[in-house]
Amino acid sequence: MCASVLLALQACTDRSVVEVFVASITLSPVSVTLVVGEEVDLVATVVDETEQELNAVPLTWTSSAPSIAEVDGDGLVRGRSEGTARIEADFGGATGAATVRVVPGPGIELSQSQAEMFAGAGGTPPPSQIVHVTNIGTGALTGLHVDVEYPSEEVHWLEAEISGTSVPTTVVLSADTEGLDVGVRTATVMISSSMPDVPAVELPVTLELTGFSVLESGGSTVVAEAGTTDTLSVVLDSEPDTDVILTVMGGDAGEAVASPSTLTFTRDDWSVAQAVTVRGIDDFTDDGDQVTTLTIAVVAEASDDHFDGIPPHAVDVTTTDDDEAPGLVITETEDTEVGEDGSTDSFTVALTTRPGTDVLLTVTSGDPGEAAVTPSTLTFTTNNW
Repeated sequence: MCASVLLALQACTDRSVVEVFVASITLSPVSVTLVVGEEVDLVATVVDETEQELNAVPLTWTSSAPSIAEVDGDGLVRGRSEGTARIEADFGGATGAATVRVVPGPGIELSQSQAEMFAGAGGTPPPSQIVHVTNIGTGALTGLHVDVEYPSEEVHWLEAEISGTSVPTTVVLSADTEGLDVGVRTATVMISSSMPDVPAVELPVTLELTGFSVLESGGSTVVAEAGTTDTLSVVLDSEPDTDVILTVMGGDAGEAVASPSTLTFTRDDWSVAQAVTVRGIDDFTDDGDQVTTLTIAVVAEASDDHFDGIPPHAVDVTTTDDDEAPGLVITETEDTEVGEDGSTDSFTVALTTRPGTDVLLTVTSGDPGEAAVTPSTLTFTTNNW
C-alpha cells in the first residue's frame, strides 16, 4: 500500500506542487542494543513507488513501550529501563520498524544481602567474612571503593577492605571486639563506584557479642572444711537460639565441690539465674586456708553456636582450714598401772591430723627393768591415722 505526500517544487519563477506516493519506510539500524541511559538516532529511509528516496516526509514516531525505550519526533531513542521495545516510523499506511533492546548498565551486586558476626565477649574475635562483588549489568565496572558507616558515634569496630577497584573483587569484613561488652552492634558497609549512574549498594552488618554472668554472694566464695556452703548465681546475658549448656568444674575436689555440675539454659529461661552450691571438704590436714579455682564454661558441642566463643569464667574458692597442728593424741584408761606379777594395761595413740605419707612411731620403756611395752613401733597411714 502506498501513501501519497505533496511535495512543493520550485524552478526559477515557477512553483508547483507534485503528489508523490510513499512505497516503503526503512529504519536503520533495524536492531540495536542500548544500555539504560544511552541514546541512538534511528535513520528513516523513505522511497516512492519508483524507488526514489524522498526527503522531508513528516513521519510519526512511536514506541511500543515508552517506559523501556522512548522516541522523540526526530527518531532519537533513549533507553529507560531493561526490556525490549518496537520503534515505528509511520506515514499513512507505510511503516518502518526497528527493535530496541535495553540492558542495564554497570551495577554493583553482592554475594549476600547482609552479614552477621557472632563472638563471645572477652573472647577471640569472630572469623572474617568475604563478600564477593560482581557486575549485575553490562559494560565495565571500575572505580570501586568501600566505606563503613555507624548509626551513632560508637566505637568503630568494623574494618572493610576491598581487594580491587574493578569487578570481580572481594570485600573482607573483620571485627575488632577488644573491650566491647555483651550486646548487639550494627554498621553499614557502602560499596560504591566513581562511575556516573552506578548506584551504591549497602551491606548491613550485625555484630552480636554473647556472654554469661557469674555473681558471687557477698562478692566472694568462702567455705569451711566443716562442710559449710556458699552459692553462686549464673545467668546468660542474651537470648540464645537453642539451648546453652554450661559445665561447672572444681579445681580440687579435696578442698571444695560444686553442684550441680551442669547448667542448662533455654530460650524460655535464659534470663533466670541458676544457683551453684559450693561445699567445703575436710581433708584432715593442717594445710592452712586453701584457694582453688572453680571453672564455669560453655559446652560448645552441645550449645548454641553463637555462644561457643565465650571464654570460661574462673571463680576463686577459699576453703578455711579447721585442722590442728601435727601432733599425737594419747588416751589412757584412767592411769596406766601394771603389777610386778605381770599384769598389763594399755593406752591408745593417734595422730591429730592426716599425714601426707606414712608416719612411724617408736615406743620405748623408760625402765625396761620395771615395765616393757609392745609393740615397739606404730605405723600410721593416710587411711588409719
